[in-house]
Amino acid sequence: MQQEREQRAGAPRGRRRRRDEVLQVAAELFAEKGFEGTSTTDIADALGIKGGSIYYYIESKEALLFELMEDIYGLLLGALREILESDAETLDKLARLIDLHVVGMAEHRHRGALILNETRSLSAEHRAVVDRYATAYEDGLAGVIAQGQREGVIDPELDAKLVTKALLGAGNWINRWYREGGTWSPGDLASQYARIFLAGLAPTELDRLRPIR
Repeated sequence: MQQEREQRAGAPRGRRRRRDEVLQVAAELFAEKGFEGTSTTDIADALGIKGGSIYYYIESKEALLFELMEDIYGLLLGALREILESDAETLDKLARLIDLHVVGMAEHRHRGALILNETRSLSAEHRAVVDRYATAYEDGLAGVIAQGQREGVIDPELDAKLVTKALLGAGNWINRWYREGGTWSPGDLASQYARIFLAGLAPTELDRLRPIR
């Protein structure tokens, strides 16, 4: 989303690179100190530039927060769309969606922390946009789970929306404890999470004998 804005504006490559640095530093500071606890001066200091210079790259601190959330949701929703439109089997789609969320939260943990903790800091207009992104993301995952239930490959007694919240909640918690360079890579985590959830969602023998609703 941000890349499209930069291309339309015809921003020089050097300025785009600097903006990327601003976004990265802001994401880290917002995640570590909180949005309210971080000033634009803090961001400028971390970048080694004068305080007022930061406004060459951003409109406001709140607009910067919104842009960071747009970035992470742009990544997640774009990948979600590709998975949903693929010809993969339903359980394969679900495994790929688990991979998407787990790897996304591990590799982009600072931006992930913002969508979990800082939506309250957005303006009402921006918060409404982010809420729509979150709903679209949850609905996409819930739809795959419901499809698996209709096909008889996922336990039909489970509530698809509750399963979705449990899956996302487990993935979101990675944001709290995962650190790069630790015991597990993002791919390792995704593989383990997929095994845990796919095994737990499988129908029992009794379920297989029941007619699919």
